[in-house]
Amino acid sequence: MSLKSSKETNKMKFPSLRDETASNLEISVLNQSDLDLPLSKDAIQKIALHVLSEENIEDGFVELIYSNPDEMIRLNSEFLKETYLTDNIAFRYEEEGDPMEATIIQCPFRIQEQATDLGILFKHEFCRVLIHGLLHICGHEDQTEEQIRRIRQTEDRYLDALGIS
Repeated sequence: MSLKSSKETNKMKFPSLRDETASNLEISVLNQSDLDLPLSKDAIQKIALHVLSEENIEDGFVELIYSNPDEMIRLNSEFLKETYLTDNIAFRYEEEGDPMEATIIQCPFRIQEQATDLGILFKHEFCRVLIHGLLHICGHEDQTEEQIRRIRQTEDRYLDALGIS
């Protein structure tokens, strides 16, 4: 499978730093948005398995849902008491000591807007936001300047490992 489009100069790869197939992680990908995702479900699952494995998450179920702007605003308002369009909302459900059980909801429309604003490829920003959501369910926070700096460094490390810079 090639993830490289004719317009791109960046090449994505999936390093085998760990054997992700040996984990007991299940990754579900559901696109409920009206926008085509820039990566296949298989590629999204591979990225998720790689990041989660590197973050020492070996067991569980993670649901990745791609949603429309109106639904993201509704969820952001209902759960986070915010009224703006966000790119990412993440939830963990499991009890302490149990395998991970989480849902990450992302808005490809917002991600595409961010990519345009940043002058980067949609696929690049999509990967960064995917990794960002995965890091949140692994316990990484971004509430303080120091936390933001650390989570960005970690995102960059994973993007570099995937060959996206």
